[in-house]
Amino acid sequence: MRLPLRVTGRAALVVVSAASLVVTPAPAFAAGSETASPPTWSITPTPTSTVQASLAGVSCPTSSRCVAVGSDGRYALAETWSHNVWTVAPRPYVGSSASLNSVSCVSATHCVAVGTYFDGHNGQPLVETWNGTDWSRTPSPRAEIQGDLLSVSCPSAMRCVAVGETSDGPTTSGLGETWDGTHWSVMHVHDQPLGSHSLLTGVSCPTPTYCDAVGSVTLPNSITLRLIENWNGQRWAITPSPTHGSDFNPFLTAVSCSSVTSCFAVGGAAPGVTLVETWNGTRWSIMHSPNYTTRFYVSALAAVSCPSATSCVAVGTAAEYSSHSEILRTLVETWNGSTWAITPSPNSSGPQNVSSLDGVSCTTDHCATVGVGSGVYSQTLALSGVVPRRSVTVSWTNAENKRLKQMAAYLHLTPAATQKRAVYVTAYLNALGPSAPTPIKLPPMGAAATYTTVWAPNELAILDSVRVKFALGSIGATRASVNVLSYTLALEGH
Repeated sequence: MRLPLRVTGRAALVVVSAASLVVTPAPAFAAGSETASPPTWSITPTPTSTVQASLAGVSCPTSSRCVAVGSDGRYALAETWSHNVWTVAPRPYVGSSASLNSVSCVSATHCVAVGTYFDGHNGQPLVETWNGTDWSRTPSPRAEIQGDLLSVSCPSAMRCVAVGETSDGPTTSGLGETWDGTHWSVMHVHDQPLGSHSLLTGVSCPTPTYCDAVGSVTLPNSITLRLIENWNGQRWAITPSPTHGSDFNPFLTAVSCSSVTSCFAVGGAAPGVTLVETWNGTRWSIMHSPNYTTRFYVSALAAVSCPSATSCVAVGTAAEYSSHSEILRTLVETWNGSTWAITPSPNSSGPQNVSSLDGVSCTTDHCATVGVGSGVYSQTLALSGVVPRRSVTVSWTNAENKRLKQMAAYLHLTPAATQKRAVYVTAYLNALGPSAPTPIKLPPMGAAATYTTVWAPNELAILDSVRVKFALGSIGATRASVNVLSYTLALEGH
């Protein structure tokens, strides 16, 4: 009987098919992993505006398509990125005094953006939908007095969750809304102490029935506490947060979950330091995150994007104060699975000395981050980050003692990596078990777009595990152009 197994992925993302040879839970698999350098950042020109403009959120459904949203100071603003060029999209909501704060794209032809608009009396929640060509307003529930949607996450076209704040007059409280494929409805978020002010600023939904939302609560005594709430598909509940230590007034601005057992939340705390927390499926814990330590920097993180549990990019602002001026600089921090580190990032040039990042979205080999930069007026700012891949390891654990008949591993590189014709790949096969061969080094690939290696033992092999490592190399300046698009490990056995 032939029992197929395919472990496939786009760089760090591993998907196991329903017909898996191993039917134990996912942790039994040693997931495909990779060694990667932090993104190399560069400014991507955005259309120049004659008025003040800024971008607040971005979503990239693929490595070559992104949608960003914000405001031009009066009207809602949307821009699309394709073929390495940003262009202004047809204007969303045409009413005055509107802005979009966040966007989530299921595909290049289906995005949902949220924000606020002025109804003549107060601000009201605004929802817009993008079909790849035009924006259309989607009816959403009105707030009692006023409301604002600050973040949205769509795990599918039939499910979106948006969060923000609403006011009933003297106080503000967190606001939640959900989309069921037909209409938006208000969700009851957890009540806060009487007299406090709360808001939810970020949400991430890795599945249609699991979301984490973050924000802050300001108590009547002016003390600020960070707020984390979880949605299980039916109701919201507050999730306990760890003690923050010596810093005070902590707040969380954004969260990104690659799965229900891996989330990262970012923000800041007084006296001006970054804050990062992580969720492992059981509890939240505080992580060490770096800060600038010279020239009076005050730092905070505004957004985070995590394609996997071992790869995240967080962005924000570092402020430099002097006796004469205040200078805002871009701040980018990356997580490689073991540590957070500040990654060099460019700043816009202009008389206002303003460069701030408010949104980020990453695929496995590309990141886009947006915000506001300097110009004659404040202008939109976008950075593009390319992630060079140096190696990919694909592994499988034989949890059911199956006998293997054949193994094939495939690697697909970006066209840009092969056009230089200076790329080479070597593959190493290492297996453990009673019938395991000695480690095998396979011939180099040379300059090609795909690479395949097949191993077939003389007889059915009993193995404890199989691991194939593809090591990428290149010559001279072409090294940074090497990127892994996808990989597959296919096993046949009995």
